[in-house]
Amino acid sequence: AKSAELLTEGKPCLLANPADAEILISFWGLSPAEMEHETHVQGQSLGQKEHLANEIHGLRPYLKGANANLVVVPCSEVECVTVTAAGSTATPITVGIQDGFIYWKPDMEKEELARKEELVRFLDGELGLELGEEGIAEVLDQEGRANRMVLVQKVSAKSKKSFEAGLLVALSADLIRRRIPVKVLELAVERFGELDDSMIVELAKACFGVQLLSKLRADFEEAGFEPPVQFAGGRSARVWVEELGFPREYAGFESASLDPLLEVDGPPDLPDLHPYQERVRDAMQELLRSPQV
Repeated sequence: AKSAELLTEGKPCLLANPADAEILISFWGLSPAEMEHETHVQGQSLGQKEHLANEIHGLRPYLKGANANLVVVPCSEVECVTVTAAGSTATPITVGIQDGFIYWKPDMEKEELARKEELVRFLDGELGLELGEEGIAEVLDQEGRANRMVLVQKVSAKSKKSFEAGLLVALSADLIRRRIPVKVLELAVERFGELDDSMIVELAKACFGVQLLSKLRADFEEAGFEPPVQFAGGRSARVWVEELGFPREYAGFESASLDPLLEVDGPPDLPDLHPYQERVRDAMQELLRSPQV
């Protein structure tokens, strides 16, 4: 690997066994590659460091020995620096390990779980964890559950203050705004001026009432909250709503199932049609008899 890097840098090198290398160094006055070649990883830290076992909980059982103490350092830039007698060059990379630190540049365009999947796959190969596809899926599944638990706790804590506060922790005001009819937004802006986040939630409540969470179901799903399939007052909906600290009525209400057949005793005793109803009846009959229908 070092010979390949030297060749990339334009440095001459010769592959040889240890005995040949000693002869070349002694008689030709050469320097061994170890003396002129060095690589290391460096990164520009973005902030808080975290132990790998805490950053990705599902990896904890697989981290043994020194790997158990690895620390993840989120970075804005990560580089692999190659140093030779001719100077040094830096190659941008996504993630690298140096002296017990994992320098990682997460792709912020992707969702958190997708970003962590990339890191897990790198570590699986780099550390020889031998997770395989099944193991990686298991780690990510556990990570998803851990992330959801943190989200739920944050929302539940805010919901104790108010429904609006909890909802705004779960979803951004922009996501909620998108569900409100355009005409309603235009009228509200015309009347109240610029709408702040709390006004957006109040407006959404006025539009949808206790069906608001149902209208936002896709957004909750996207955010990782695993909402119920439907908000119809069922057990799963009630548990989910209460878990987030929202009022129970937002779980919806069960509707009574209708019988497939409705029997009515005897002929109905209805009064005669009044003149307007007669005109409507005649018009409908004429329409139905029309050859164009």
